[in-house]
Amino acid sequence: MLRTRWLLTAALLFGHAYGQATAPAVPPVPTLLTPGKVTVEILNVVFPDDVLALEARVQEAIRGRPAWYLDLLARTSESELIPYDVRLGISEAEFQRLATARRTVTVTGCSTITLLTIKEVPGQVYLRGGSGLDGLNGVSFRPSSGGIYWVNTRIGTASGQRAFTTSADDPLGVHSGYTWFLGTRRDGQLNNQWAVLDLSRDQTGRLIVAYVLQERRDGQAVRNVNVVVRTANCQS
Repeated sequence: MLRTRWLLTAALLFGHAYGQATAPAVPPVPTLLTPGKVTVEILNVVFPDDVLALEARVQEAIRGRPAWYLDLLARTSESELIPYDVRLGISEAEFQRLATARRTVTVTGCSTITLLTIKEVPGQVYLRGGSGLDGLNGVSFRPSSGGIYWVNTRIGTASGQRAFTTSADDPLGVHSGYTWFLGTRRDGQLNNQWAVLDLSRDQTGRLIVAYVLQERRDGQAVRNVNVVVRTANCQS
């Protein structure tokens, strides 16, 4: 199962290891930001219903023990599975089911994305979504020093650029790129905002963009974006 920040099911079990900086061959960010308009397939990447139910139980359990869970994460090395603990709210067999679950990928439609630059803001690259991808609008990549980029979103600037490479058992295949994040998902809070963006390329050269943005005020969802697209020759 892909353990990245933008798909959070079972990531609860894997400490900080949602987007690992383990790949020296990850291409520089600018090579993923070639200006132009490309056709993409819109993907639905989901876990089985029983796995989602297990995740909900774990979330409910750790919501009542945040200090314990944060300490557990701090004691878990990156890329390692946290040890089973009855306080996770599920049985050991259910824990193994959650840890080994795999997602399925379904193409739900076709659209376009555009990467564009403007001369007034040198180096900055803007992302625009086509039909059905309005949630991508408002995202831009701003270069900093040392090959680092910042990602501007509608709720603030995501930082913490981290390189990652997935394994062959990932439902989208092996792909390498970068993750940026803003804030932290905090279920149950009346006010919360967070965003995660993954930008990568697979071994066939296809660009993959995965973007989650959620904003909640007074318990009500203000923004809720969950988009995964991959360049492809398809027609809407």
